[in-house]
Amino acid sequence: LELAKCYRSITNYDDVRGIFCQISSLKSLTLKAIEEESHSDFLSALNSYVTALEEYPLTDDVVNDQILELEHEFWTQSMLNCCNQLNNWSIMSKHIFIANTTFDTLWSNAYQLNYLMPYAIRSKLKLLISGTEQEQLEQEGLCQFFNNLSSTTNLTPTSDTETTFVKRSYIEKQYPFELATYFLYQKDFDRSKYYIHYAKEQFLLRWSQLSRLSEYGRKTTIQLIQPYHELDQFLVFIEHNLPLLKSLENRYLTNNKNDAETRDLFQERIHNSLLSQWKLPDVIRSSIQTWDDIVTNRALFL
Repeated sequence: LELAKCYRSITNYDDVRGIFCQISSLKSLTLKAIEEESHSDFLSALNSYVTALEEYPLTDDVVNDQILELEHEFWTQSMLNCCNQLNNWSIMSKHIFIANTTFDTLWSNAYQLNYLMPYAIRSKLKLLISGTEQEQLEQEGLCQFFNNLSSTTNLTPTSDTETTFVKRSYIEKQYPFELATYFLYQKDFDRSKYYIHYAKEQFLLRWSQLSRLSEYGRKTTIQLIQPYHELDQFLVFIEHNLPLLKSLENRYLTNNKNDAETRDLFQERIHNSLLSQWKLPDVIRSSIQTWDDIVTNRALFL
């Protein structure tokens, strides 16, 4: 099953099916969902995985059933992958944050940290930026988690300070682009600029370590360039046009609709510096996730 997860992560569904067909005690829903996922029918696959998780929960009666436990992990990861493909952030978040699950509890478990934390941060950030008004209000957990990464005082116990430092170092290394996006949403432009530059450094390091034979790794990594560049480009635009933006803000605060010069100048600069340079992602090479990141961030910029 662990090998099957590896093959599925590189979308090699033929080998995934081959592995699962050799396990006699496997649930029929698993093979059905894999077949649907292999044909890019992610909605049907999502429904199958959710059904499997509901019909075969991990209870005290089956706690020693190792096959079911591994299968359950596979269902969960596959279900989250389908949500990611469908950009269905509400269902993704719902199935991660069950019972008393928080970002701190995800951090305390190695499996959850490696497999659930990426989806948890992605879904909560998407809901915070592009969700409904009610969904945005419900993302306080993500805001506290990110804000608390650097909030230590002289009254903080030494053990808590060390934990926060380790947590901050890990999150910054794994999710610099998400941090840059979050602080841009919070209008903390300095911290957003710091994290997007760190994200670019991490990209160059990751790219330099990729083997030329790693076609899948190079393909997925190269797609990060456009969203990284556009976020950095927007921060440069903000920095260079800060006086104009303040004048524009004052225009709206004072309801001075006669000041057409400021409005026209702003529209000209944003067109020349941003809109005219934005390009569509590659139709063939760019993934759905890349398209969604670019569209979501452009909406945030504007």
